[in-house]
Amino acid sequence: MFRLRLFLAACAVFCVAYITHAAPAFAQAACFPEDSLTDDFVVGAHSGTLNCLSSKINYTGTITAGPPQLVFNPVTGTNTLQIVSYNSAFTGNVVGDGTVTLNGSYNELTNLGSFTTVFSSGGSLLTTFNGNTNVAHITGTYLGQTLNCTIDGSSGGVYFSGACGDLAIGGFSGLASAKTNSTGRTQEVVLNNVLATPVQTEQEKQAEQEQPSRGNAPTVRLFLADLSVQSNQFAGQKSAITGVTIGTTIEFDNNLKVGALVPVDRLFNPGTDGTRGGVLAYAQYNYRFQGEWSVKPTIFANYMYTSPDKGSGISTYGGGGGVSLTRDLGNLEPSLVGVINYNKDSGAGGGAQTLAAIGPRLGIRVGGNWVYEIGAMWNQEVTGAAANGERSFYDATAGISYRISDTFRVNAAYSTTIGITQFHSHRFSFGGRFVF
Repeated sequence: MFRLRLFLAACAVFCVAYITHAAPAFAQAACFPEDSLTDDFVVGAHSGTLNCLSSKINYTGTITAGPPQLVFNPVTGTNTLQIVSYNSAFTGNVVGDGTVTLNGSYNELTNLGSFTTVFSSGGSLLTTFNGNTNVAHITGTYLGQTLNCTIDGSSGGVYFSGACGDLAIGGFSGLASAKTNSTGRTQEVVLNNVLATPVQTEQEKQAEQEQPSRGNAPTVRLFLADLSVQSNQFAGQKSAITGVTIGTTIEFDNNLKVGALVPVDRLFNPGTDGTRGGVLAYAQYNYRFQGEWSVKPTIFANYMYTSPDKGSGISTYGGGGGVSLTRDLGNLEPSLVGVINYNKDSGAGGGAQTLAAIGPRLGIRVGGNWVYEIGAMWNQEVTGAAANGERSFYDATAGISYRISDTFRVNAAYSTTIGITQFHSHRFSFGGRFVF
């Protein structure tokens, strides 16, 4: 019998590439129903639809039997003719995206198979599969990138070696994508610039308390939120993201704040480089209580467009909400921050991802003009491209701010990600804030 999982092992290359805009991942279980992995395909014509990360894959094709072969039967001690090899020819397409053709063969006796994948967008791959060791090897080209990659699923996880690369611009496969794609970038912008804005220095606090009421005149703040460099590594594959975020807020006397942020990034991936830009609009209200407590509920909406140097662009849109709880203790200002963020690929049949996070932060005022900050976040992927059963990870951050004048302050920060298998991330940022 020709097992469906062998067809999926080959088509995973295009399933994951098109739907998650990520590196190829052999046997990424989130893409395929569990029961389908144990069903047998018989010789004949086949067609159907698979659900994969909120997208649909249509496929049609045929399985044909190879010539009978003599196989030794240890029970009878004789050789008998049996059909042990099968050939496949499939055409598949992700709804609303390109097509791919698969041609391959599989030997049931040896558990060895090979598949040739040809993309309508250009390029072809040869996938060899060993069912005894659960290891696949991929060679070929796609989006102008040369691949020579081994994907090992023998230990129950998915481990990469060689030149696996990123087949598209959205980031790495599985949970690692949450730190490099539009969902992760949006969350980062909201946390650092809306919910957990830099703690005021002592001099800034005094200036705010001494200024008279503005009446109906709002305060407008423009700021360079950050200039950042982020270095990522997943399963030996490296990428970098350099970016800038600018923004503006309008603050009213009744504690209402509205604003917009514009993040622009340059992505350097093993597969293809690209540029990403977007806009995020938000509204926030600051409820102040006795004992220097404050609660800031926030809602936001966002849009991002990623333009790879090779291949078609990716649009994502979404939104979410969050809240921060803060208490001012003088030189110390602890807070608890939570956010949930939903993003949807705007293409027909595009995937979606929801990421939630919660964690403490602490601001430490030193002198009149310095502030040190430390924080940690627990992140949970509610829906999206989880792999190896991983759904959660942690972020740790540390920063410093200095008030230069009444209208200008500068800040620098470092953050890192912990808890994603084979993934390491380091981000350095520098920014400034102006008020007039």
